[in-house]
Amino acid sequence: MRALGFDVGSVYVKAVFINDEGGVCLSHYHKIGAGDAAALDAFFDAVEVSAPGEAFHVGFAAVTSRARPGERVRTVNPIIAIAEAMRRIHPGAKSIIEIGGHTSKFLVLADGATRDFATNEACAAGTGSFLEQQARRLELTVEE
Repeated sequence: MRALGFDVGSVYVKAVFINDEGGVCLSHYHKIGAGDAAALDAFFDAVEVSAPGEAFHVGFAAVTSRARPGERVRTVNPIIAIAEAMRRIHPGAKSIIEIGGHTSKFLVLADGATRDFATNEACAAGTGSFLEQQARRLELTVEE
């Protein structure tokens, strides 16, 4: 089934369109800045640019994190979404460290299931925003 997935985080929104075979047709990564709606609009603009005139029929859409559910939108627990993505991309992985804009998560995987997880509570050290700030102090990009 075709699906549209959004991860609306505190700093970035990530979007992916999956085809009937489970392959990625389109993905988009956008710094929020102006808010959730603007970031989602940027994704739809990217769809129009990459496939002008094509109709994308979506069976359902799923969102994680800060996004709100709607009539055709399901919410997905971010821990479950991260673990499922890793099982599909790297089936043998035993652990995951996910660094978000304001939170970081650590997951332990075993026998195809999430066995344990932890997330930072209040400290912003080790999050994406913190890493961006430190990179700027060193006059580097995060990628560097």
